Amino acid sequence: MEKKKLKIAYPAFTPDHSNPAKNKKLIGNFLIHHLEKAGADVEVISAKESNFLKTFLKIKKGLYQIFFQKSHLRHREPTLLKSLSKKISHQINQSDADIVFAFGSLSIAYLETDLPVYMLTDATFDNLLDFYQEYKNVTKVTLENAKEIEQLAFEKASHIFFSSDWAAKSAIVNYSVPAEKISVVPLGANLNQVPNIDEINKSFDPGNLKQINLLSFGKYWERKGHDRAFAVLNSLLKKGANAQLTIVGCDLPADWEKYDKFTRTKVTVIGNLNKDISYELEMLETILKKTHFLLFLSRAETFGHVVCEANAFGIPVIAANIGGIPSAVRDGINGFLVDEDELPDKAVNLIMSITNNQETYNQLSMNSKIEYEERLNWDNSVKLILEKIVH
Repeated sequence: MEKKKLKIAYPAFTPDHSNPAKNKKLIGNFLIHHLEKAGADVEVISAKESNFLKTFLKIKKGLYQIFFQKSHLRHREPTLLKSLSKKISHQINQSDADIVFAFGSLSIAYLETDLPVYMLTDATFDNLLDFYQEYKNVTKVTLENAKEIEQLAFEKASHIFFSSDWAAKSAIVNYSVPAEKISVVPLGANLNQVPNIDEINKSFDPGNLKQINLLSFGKYWERKGHDRAFAVLNSLLKKGANAQLTIVGCDLPADWEKYDKFTRTKVTVIGNLNKDISYELEMLETILKKTHFLLFLSRAETFGHVVCEANAFGIPVIAANIGGIPSAVRDGINGFLVDEDELPDKAVNLIMSITNNQETYNQLSMNSKIEYEERLNWDNSVKLILEKIVH
């Protein structure tokens, strides 16, 4: 007798950036694709905000900014979420879904359904508060709304999957979520194809530290720590290493001229590369294949898909020891964690030490690839999630 397929209703709101109907490059689509690959049927149930409500909340946000110089998060407005939840609840209850599964708390906090509800997320609101720029200096109303939304979602969920121990701990401490209601499940690489393990060959000449290729990745210069990556490169060059740094996804900062003149000649800055455009994807893959270390020195990060993507190409990661990163980078296995007060010296010393021996580097590179194959991929994430749901 054929096993019955698990039917999943996936609620998605248009104001939510992770909405798979709106953004086809982020978590939602990869998550849904791999749930379906694992044998589940997934129906994305979406709802759009009314033009009136959208306009009203934008004006409200603007007024808070003008008169109080405070950030008001309209996507944390109960009025908006209740309106969207009402539309989605009706569709879910008319469907033949077995469960509801969502990314994040916004689409389930006010959901009205008798179906079991599960959620995956990379952070609680308390994790984000004063950590990311957009969550600093928020209005009192936003703070109260967000806390309520988060609490309701956590209470509604039958089980919650967090991508890091950092986020799971916040749920327990800040929202009194029982530990037995929580599982920590790493996220995966947002790539459609990766090289086989025998295709990875990142050779260099350890005799004179010839051409160490460093990579820093991300849209925001300061938050993603590109300035810190530059400092690492600068120090390596002063120690006689022949290193270069590629920065992908970001434009040059306005104060670029203040950085060391010679070191700037060793930096290549490439804007955003669209994985849906074949030649840009090919360019990204070429960069990854040649990279020896990813410098992931962010000032704020909930997890870091780029760690998974780097490891998929056998690239070890030197990462900031903040936020959810320590659940992606296991110190000494697929990279190393560095505290802010240890930069750039610890990162530089690690790179110099590791690249002094090709065998040492090769082992770290292979360990990184194994971490991707065994842990940091969407197939593994979905397997762990489904095991808990259909136990």
